Amino acid sequence: SQKCRLIGSSFLTKVKMNERFDFRAKAELTWNDTVNISSHNHSIIGSAFTQNSISVQSFIEVDVDRPMPFKAIPKLAVEKLGNTAMQLSMSFILRSFLHGLSTDYQRWAKDPSYRVNRSKMANEAGNTIKTHSQK
Repeated sequence: SQKCRLIGSSFLTKVKMNERFDFRAKAELTWNDTVNISSHNHSIIGSAFTQNSISVQSFIEVDVDRPMPFKAIPKLAVEKLGNTAMQLSMSFILRSFLHGLSTDYQRWAKDPSYRVNRSKMANEAGNTIKTHSQK
């Protein structure tokens, strides 16, 4: 994402905070297949199974032109506070997102009609995106 908007406080509006920062974010999802081999009773013949997982790595960069009274606070202190707040927020957001993705995938894997509906939704979204980009 390259867009973020802060809302909810008259102070943010007063100091025009949305005009004072640049925000860039990127999340990379990686599908991981891990083959585990387990043996029964230490025999040579074992069984292999695949354990799948999705990992996510996020990159966030925020540059802020600090309004008064924040300019009176040392920049390093503001950066540390901001970094901590962003890490906590992203951890919560990513955990919630991955939980929802896992739940959705489990339903998708077991329910053929759900897969059909999701496919239709994806096709419709693709058509909407094409329509908007052609304008």
